[in-house]
Amino acid sequence: MQNTQIGIDANIQDLLIANYQRMVAFDQAAHLTQEEEMKDFYNSKAEESENNLKQLCACLNIDEDKAIAMASANNSPLAHLQPMVQNRKNSLGILNAVKLLEKSLIKWYRDSIAELKSLPNDIMEIIQGQFQSMVQGQLQLNNL
Repeated sequence: MQNTQIGIDANIQDLLIANYQRMVAFDQAAHLTQEEEMKDFYNSKAEESENNLKQLCACLNIDEDKAIAMASANNSPLAHLQPMVQNRKNSLGILNAVKLLEKSLIKWYRDSIAELKSLPNDIMEIIQGQFQSMVQGQLQLNNL
């Protein structure tokens, strides 16, 4: 993997924040739901986001702890989605909140990918792979 000197531009920062927000929201959803199958699904998506964040940090040579601190301190446009998950009291409400989260994150990824085309191919392949995984996750959510 190439070591890039791009720093954290706004689009990369958006992807880091998106994965952090997604990780926290799915973790909350897993904690709140009573259904084991849903709990397992939400935990797997939280883990996927954590791995995405780590993967982005590694390929871009960004310190993981600093990226997490930046993402957790950020008042991102998606910050309102975490309380939406947390405030749901039943499985259907939680499911609808995470569906909205996934839809928002997929749009965020799509917009960022369009602006990041100048990054090296190996990095773009990782980002596009993460995007495809989110699209597949959204399809799974829609079938629940």
